Amino acid sequence: MQTNLLFFVLLFFCVTTIDAQKTPLEMKYKAWGLHALRQFPFDQKADAIVNQLIARDSSDFFVQKPYHFHKSSLNLVINTQWMEEWLHPATPVDALFYKYILKYYGSWLKYGRPIDNKPTDWDLTLFLSHTYKNSRQKTDSTSNIFNYINSDNLSYLINEWTGDIDLSKNKSELLTNSVKSPLAKNAMETYQYYLSGMEEIDGVPAYEIAFFSKERIDNTFEGYLYVSIKDFSLLKAVFTLNWFTRRKGVDEMLFTHTPSKKENLFYLGDDRKAGLLLNRTEILSDRMWDSLPPLALTASEQEISALIEEAGRTRAYRNLQKTGLLLATDKIGIFGDRLEIGPLSHTIHHNALEGLRLRIGGNTTWKLNRHVSAGGYLAYGFRDKQLKYRGDIRYSYDRNDQFHFTYVHDLNLPGYDLLADERDHFLHSFFHSGTRSMPLQEIGRVNYEKKFLRDFSAELTAKYIYEKPFGKIHYAQFNQLYPSIKNTELGLSLRYAPHEKFVKLRDNRLIFQNADFDLNLNYRMGIKGIFDSRYNYKITSFSIYKKIYFPFHTGHAGIRLSGGKVWDRVPFPILFIPGGNQGYIFQKEDYNLMNYYEFVTDRYLAGKLDFTFNWSPVRIIYSKSKIRTNLELRTLYGPLSDNNNPQIHPELFIFNNGIRALGTDPYTEISIGLDNILKIFRIDYVHRLHYKSRKSIFFAVSLDI
Repeated sequence: MQTNLLFFVLLFFCVTTIDAQKTPLEMKYKAWGLHALRQFPFDQKADAIVNQLIARDSSDFFVQKPYHFHKSSLNLVINTQWMEEWLHPATPVDALFYKYILKYYGSWLKYGRPIDNKPTDWDLTLFLSHTYKNSRQKTDSTSNIFNYINSDNLSYLINEWTGDIDLSKNKSELLTNSVKSPLAKNAMETYQYYLSGMEEIDGVPAYEIAFFSKERIDNTFEGYLYVSIKDFSLLKAVFTLNWFTRRKGVDEMLFTHTPSKKENLFYLGDDRKAGLLLNRTEILSDRMWDSLPPLALTASEQEISALIEEAGRTRAYRNLQKTGLLLATDKIGIFGDRLEIGPLSHTIHHNALEGLRLRIGGNTTWKLNRHVSAGGYLAYGFRDKQLKYRGDIRYSYDRNDQFHFTYVHDLNLPGYDLLADERDHFLHSFFHSGTRSMPLQEIGRVNYEKKFLRDFSAELTAKYIYEKPFGKIHYAQFNQLYPSIKNTELGLSLRYAPHEKFVKLRDNRLIFQNADFDLNLNYRMGIKGIFDSRYNYKITSFSIYKKIYFPFHTGHAGIRLSGGKVWDRVPFPILFIPGGNQGYIFQKEDYNLMNYYEFVTDRYLAGKLDFTFNWSPVRIIYSKSKIRTNLELRTLYGPLSDNNNPQIHPELFIFNNGIRALGTDPYTEISIGLDNILKIFRIDYVHRLHYKSRKSIFFAVSLDI
């Protein structure tokens, strides 16, 4: 549930419904056309030609030498005729839309560049970088929403996203897919090749050879090879991933390799979407880097670099970039984007205990310092008349290591992690029942996170927690009231998430490819006597997640199993408190019909099974509907043990004001819903089966690109 403004809906609509969009002319075939190759009645095999191509020394066209120069660019491909139709106020309603939304962006089009001299298809460069290997020389040009990622992260993201594609190798890597290459030595066992015509590539006559896998479900490419008639060298390859094994993020990617230019183009988008054009060029040479030209950019590339700087000086372009940055980050940059104010969605909040809550916060950015950042917030509740605050300092030498110090003083929802900073989002202000109790917490935490290799990470944490009951709840034994409790913890968390792709930002990760399997192991140890801590305890927990894709793109299923145990006798604020939801906004990870502070336990097993089907009943009426159907089951089992039962052990805090132990019956919720409504809305009907059956309708706002 991460979207904020009407602008977001309008901007997203503008860039995802371009019916007139065309791919660049040199990309002769669209991805959706390549997917239909196996249906075409080819009648002439091309195995002999491909065998001669494979037999050639692959180094003739895939030079296996360290590169000395690397250039990446990212362009937005648009159709000017379609855009001008949107910018022309044809009706009174359109006129209002034009006047208040689009008027200031009309001049944006003049900063695009025509593709292959076509008057209607233009591209606007969003990002351009070029680097010399083993050299400090580096040039980056950015003036858009990618500023908050920074150029180093964006270059890494592009390289990870596009993978390692080399058609001469046995296997190519594309996101999480290991793909059999069509020019591998034993490729004939996997692929079918047909002669589909004759073409000229840069004036050289060539065979056009269509290729696709023999088996539909294989991880393979499909597309066209252009082979020189003269010497059977590869002149160009245009291909995409096998449609029957497509994954989100690559199912609409079209690849063009031009070996002689050492150039790889990646086009994202289908016939109904605006496109992104990635261009990666590597200059390979035996010459030393210092003997290369001072700036190995073509005249066209230098023009692009100058174009970005020119566009950045115009009001319309700057407004567009600021809007995109606001929607992407929920923050506003000031002082040359060295400082950010936000998140704006947390500025105004309301709950029963604080009443109206106002908050202001911010943080420094990588433009001020690439390795150190600081941030925090101040908040004030007009009903409880208390000031809350938070401060953060982070140090990160590279993407794999981070030190983080946090001190926070604020109210928190029971069962939530105050450090996650999620509870005072504006949309969480709407409750069907008032929040009666929220503990006031002071937390000081120091942690070190280390990422090992590609898939494994560890986090070491030291934490001090002061907690005071606020509201109707109280901490008391049968004969004594406790105003607060204090704990000091050491913790270790281990995580294994194979093939997860992300870039590291200041306070979180921007994940662009989720892991299909995710394993988390956690251990916490309370130490009595440090900073007046009152309890010794040991707590362990785990979580396992697996994603399963259904065949023929019908959907997917997610399975999550988690559990935990408190090994010592401690009062209920230290036990497991399941995360509830008393609002109307659907929560993906919490129990939507469970109240805050309704249950506690010292041991549990929890399961979550959700199905997403790429179909909905709406298709009966409208066959082109993209609305999806969601089915979900959540269950929690964990009767409180006698070791932490206050009726047996009077030294423990008594349960009060609605708190109760989870019994021998499992808590279970089932739900059915529709999502991707107008691309951002979701609605769910949730039914609670045990502990007084209940039902409710929930809403959510999300974007699933």
